[in-house]
Amino acid sequence: MWLPVFQGAVLAFNWLTAVCTIAANKSALKIFPYPATLTALHYAASTGLVVGLRLGGVFQRGSVASRHRQAWFALIAVWALCNSFSNASLEANSVGFYQLMKVLVTPIVVLLDRILYSKRLDYRKTTCLVLACLGVGIATVSDVQFNLRGALIALCSVLTGVAQKVLNEFMQQKAGLSTLQLMDLCFPAMTVIGICIAPLMDRPGVLSHLTALSPHDGGLVALSSLAAVTINYSTTLVLGVTNALALVLLGQMKTCSVLLVGYVVYDARPNAAVLAGAALAVVSLAAFAGLKVCDILSRDALEKQQLLGHQQEMRTGAGR
Repeated sequence: MWLPVFQGAVLAFNWLTAVCTIAANKSALKIFPYPATLTALHYAASTGLVVGLRLGGVFQRGSVASRHRQAWFALIAVWALCNSFSNASLEANSVGFYQLMKVLVTPIVVLLDRILYSKRLDYRKTTCLVLACLGVGIATVSDVQFNLRGALIALCSVLTGVAQKVLNEFMQQKAGLSTLQLMDLCFPAMTVIGICIAPLMDRPGVLSHLTALSPHDGGLVALSSLAAVTINYSTTLVLGVTNALALVLLGQMKTCSVLLVGYVVYDARPNAAVLAGAALAVVSLAAFAGLKVCDILSRDALEKQQLLGHQQEMRTGAGR
């Protein structure tokens, strides 16, 4: 009964932390334009937090069974790389092509769910997803420009992002790790990987720029790292209580909702196609969420009815 409420609260928490992180990162990148290094700092901050919580007794260190270690190692690699590839994709492609590739994440996740977990969507949910992807495409794809290098980077971003979400879900829901335990087991190694790949992706001068930051600018970078800790935790939590598809759809809904809020609240002036696409996506995703909640409530009601029937049979049998 309370599962849909809890899942909704977790998704709302992720939504809020995402908005805060976007704002903090935009401010930090204006004065520290080194996205890969900033990502490594985010990983380091997350490492410091979860290690401190573990040493403080908030949670116990988790362990990974030998049969799950390959998935764990793969998760560390793709988790460390996906954000760097995403930043590189945004730099190498037009915004339109970048968003178009993000739309492709949804059908890929649905396909993997069917292959790995035999999950199937009925025609109503499938229709909602198709309409949502169409709406996101209409709302965001306005300047699609193709180049081979950018397309390859975008493909790497999509594949590592999908793998990270699916493996993250698996390690929590199948391997039995909590959100903080999984972060504790992954982020130290991810920090090392992030530091190693930052020089390959950022231009020279990172250390001199970092040491020359004023206290105010350093505070913005620190605020960005703190915000990243919250989004890393909330995203991992979402994958622990829902699934990869829910997180992908939440991300698409964020994109379209920002467009609609900008129009209603901030007097932004997107064209009619953008508004129509954003509205179509938001309504379709809301319908999909409503169908999922109805399925959960129906399943809970059926299980309760079966339990009552079983108890009635036991009482009848005892009376004889």
